[in-house]
Amino acid sequence: NYRKFVPVFSSLRDPYYRDASDPSWMFYNRLIAMFPHRARVPEKWGGIQNYPGNGWGCHTYNRYISRKKFSKTHPEYFARYKNGEIIPPAKAGQLCLSNPEVLKLVISKSLELLAERPGTELIDVSQNDGAGGFCQCEKCRNIYKTEGNVGGATLRFANAVATGIESKHTGVKVTTLAYQDTFMPPEKTRTGKNVIITLATDKHAWEHPYLFVTETKKFKRAAKAWADIGANIRIWDYTANYGAYLAPRPNMGVIKPNLQFYLKHNAKGVMFQGAHQYFHSARAPMRSWVMAKLLWNPSLDTQALIKEFTCAYYGKAAEPLQQYNEMLWALWEKWHKNPLKDHKGNDKLELDNDFIKKAVNLFKKAENLAENKKILKRVQLAKLSILYGRLDKGLVNAKDKDVYLKDMEEFVTLVKKFKLKWLSESQSRYAGTTSGITAYTMKWKSRMDKVLHPPQKGVVIVEDSDLRLSKKSAGIFAPKLIKDSLAENGFAIRQPGNNSCWSIQWSTVQKLQKGMEYSIRIRFRIDKSDDSGKGKAAFVFSIYNQDNPPAKRYFCGKTFSADKKTDQYEWHEVGSFISTGGREIFFIAPKKNPDINAIYIDKIKFTPILL
Repeated sequence: NYRKFVPVFSSLRDPYYRDASDPSWMFYNRLIAMFPHRARVPEKWGGIQNYPGNGWGCHTYNRYISRKKFSKTHPEYFARYKNGEIIPPAKAGQLCLSNPEVLKLVISKSLELLAERPGTELIDVSQNDGAGGFCQCEKCRNIYKTEGNVGGATLRFANAVATGIESKHTGVKVTTLAYQDTFMPPEKTRTGKNVIITLATDKHAWEHPYLFVTETKKFKRAAKAWADIGANIRIWDYTANYGAYLAPRPNMGVIKPNLQFYLKHNAKGVMFQGAHQYFHSARAPMRSWVMAKLLWNPSLDTQALIKEFTCAYYGKAAEPLQQYNEMLWALWEKWHKNPLKDHKGNDKLELDNDFIKKAVNLFKKAENLAENKKILKRVQLAKLSILYGRLDKGLVNAKDKDVYLKDMEEFVTLVKKFKLKWLSESQSRYAGTTSGITAYTMKWKSRMDKVLHPPQKGVVIVEDSDLRLSKKSAGIFAPKLIKDSLAENGFAIRQPGNNSCWSIQWSTVQKLQKGMEYSIRIRFRIDKSDDSGKGKAAFVFSIYNQDNPPAKRYFCGKTFSADKKTDQYEWHEVGSFISTGGREIFFIAPKKNPDINAIYIDKIKFTPILL
């Protein structure tokens, strides 16, 4: 006797977590990986869907036609503004999809890849990552007008590539993205028979991770529209907190209903993108296993699966950890009855102090119950999540200081003990250890100091940890958050001198009171080789209103000179402005001055001017 089961998601079943990347684990859980480089299941075990190689699974335009190689000799290959100027990569910088030479090159490269790698089943032809940047030449704009959106051009292009390769590679399918600007299907073009649409949930999950996809009109409309035109669809779903992989993420309740929605709308496969760069994000082992089971059979009970995993994985320590799982589920259910939003309209689900206290005690109990070192390690790895949530929320009150510092010490010890390398999807702004843990502890200590030494009422102090550092300033001009014993909190932002790239930014949204006039002071020091260059500019501070593009009306600004080398931080007056309550942005940018080695920014203070 044997049992036969045909999974409803036949082309893709992938919990894209690093914890779920072992080939034997994927085989036993009957998974099909989206990207073969991370979990290459042997062909004798059933294999995987093969792309030509690493990096060829999505965002491939630049791989086919490299800007580095062709931008000078063939600028016409790349997306342009209406005036003909090439759109820079920082603005996404796509290809000119109406250029016939571009199509020829992509088809030629596709045929070359397929010839080099027999057995390849999929080849991707999709937009570079990031919103915008699509070509505005007359021919491309005519396509957008005819099709109703820029996705008409990307789909036409993918169809044309599929046609160009099908005579030599009949079984190969072309994948392309419905993502950001291209999430809606075009009005006229339909998907070719050998084209697969990878529909991303960015229009839903990035803003509403705790809602069902049926509760987001934009995504629901897009999924229905793609299904109505008979597209071969697979889903790229987002399930983690990409800004904080360890933060508790109580969204397991939406997984099953969302899968059932995808199934009803012609999806043949689903990939859940979690913390894919490294192991040990919040409840990653449990999330991976439960998602695997639901991808195989979406009719299973999510809560029963969570309990089954917890009991098997944590042994004698399972009971308190299952209580923690149930607390998170109840928290989500309570939130879902009355969803809270932040000032941008995104889902806002916070842990209160009572929840954190109970959860921390449950983990302590679980540690005491662990029957061996293996189970204890699993418990401590899971504990990192609630410790992160506790520390990121901040001090309860001044009396909480000693316990808070002890919890911080435990968190740092565990991160280093288990060698965590990625605490968020992007850590380029953080200095210190490879895990970026230094920046996190600095941020938490700054918050702690604000509780212990609260500023004068109405005063807004912007710490270096609050500032956004530009990724555009590459190489030697990139700003970095560094340790600096001269700074008040032991850290500062170092801006390299002798360049003119803005590199520090802060949004005043929800920070300053509308209609209030504020004086602005900045605490900095300047490193220069000597006292030469008196009167020359060192850097500029300015504020403009982002709600008034493209003029970006400036409220105030000041250029600071490099009259002398400063070995200590000093406060300097900038000026004053009246907050409109809109999207006000301030920038700090160095000036191209060869006498300046670096500028060090410690903090900025906004003080109400009470008349």
